[in-house]
This record gives sequence, C-alpha cells and structure tokens, in this order.
Amino acid sequence: MSPLSYALIKSSRRCIDQILNYIINLEDDYKLSHCIHQIRDDVPLLFNTKSLYLVPFLEFLFVRRADKDIIGFYEIREELPMTIFSPVSKIYTAAFTRENGTEKDSAKQNMILVQFWGSPLGYNYTAGSEESLQLLKKMNECETQGIFQTLFIQSLIREKWDYLWPAIITFSVIYWLNLITMIWYIFDPSIYILTHFMVLNGILALYY
Repeated sequence: MSPLSYALIKSSRRCIDQILNYIINLEDDYKLSHCIHQIRDDVPLLFNTKSLYLVPFLEFLFVRRADKDIIGFYEIREELPMTIFSPVSKIYTAAFTRENGTEKDSAKQNMILVQFWGSPLGYNYTAGSEESLQLLKKMNECETQGIFQTLFIQSLIREKWDYLWPAIITFSVIYWLNLITMIWYIFDPSIYILTHFMVLNGILALYY
C-alpha cells in the first residue's frame, strides 16, 4: 500500500495535498517514475477528494516531451491529434507515424514537425476496460470542475468520444429503422417486413 492509498483511506486531505505536491516538484526521474508507479491505481480515487493539488497534478501528468530521439519531422498515420494509451510511459513514434526525416525531407514529402505529449503514468485506459470505466465514473462524480480544463482529461475525453461516436450514430440509425419497421408492420403485416424487423432486433440483441 502506498502512502497515497493510506491517505485516501483515512480521507486525510492534508496528507493527500502534501503527497501530490511532493510528486509534482520531484526532479529526480528515477524517484518520479517509482512514485508514479506506486500510485497508478490510486489516481481515479483522487477525483473523490477536494485536494488543492488535484488540478496541478493532472496538468503535471500530461506534458510536452522533449526527448531528443522523438523530436523531428514525420509522416503521420492519421489526422492529428492522436491519442494512444499504454501501460508504459515510453513514447514509441512508430505507433503514430509512418516514417521520419529532416526538415529538408519535409519539403519533398508529406512530413510535418510533430509535437509529442506524454504522461509518466503508465495506465490501461483501453476502451471498455475496468480501469477506463472506473476513471470515467470518478471523473463524472468529481466536484472539482477545473479538472476538465486540463489537457490530460481533455485528451482522455476526446479519445473516448472519437471511439464512441461512430457506434452512437450507427445504433441511433438502427433504432429509428426498427421503430419505422415496427409501425410499418402494424399497417402491413407481411413476412417481408417481419423479417426485416427481426433482423434489426437481432442486431440490437447481439450488441446488448
């Protein structure tokens, strides 16, 4: 159990504030990596607190990376911004780009100067995972509205929305078609319409 876990169990806001402030101001990369690893499972629980350092801590969790091995011109895979969640904090440029080059290469090819932002927090935010659902639930219950102004939370919400909106539109269309087919069948009870109605309901049943 980490010190933060103990402070959360005891609901000690003063201890939580001190721990978050300590982590934010750490300059030793090894100590920072160790501390972040220790508290990774406690992050969703922080949204239940009213810590003065909650917003600064979330801002600290998502910063521009200046690693020499990732700065450069790249041909990107998809439209920016792109977000990839991983259980490790290291950034692998191949996950975002096709190839890299120099500024001279960018004039000839479809390359742009890409900024990489990352978090020291390696966490499984895969859509539908228990960790992801727990985090979203805690975010929704959080009384500190300032969290939604942080890039960490905005990136998380944008990634979830980009993943969900095609499904939302698809199933909205299916629901409306199902309703129209049901009304149509009331006035014209043919096998043809009934078949379509059953197919639409079968799709919805498989989803649920």
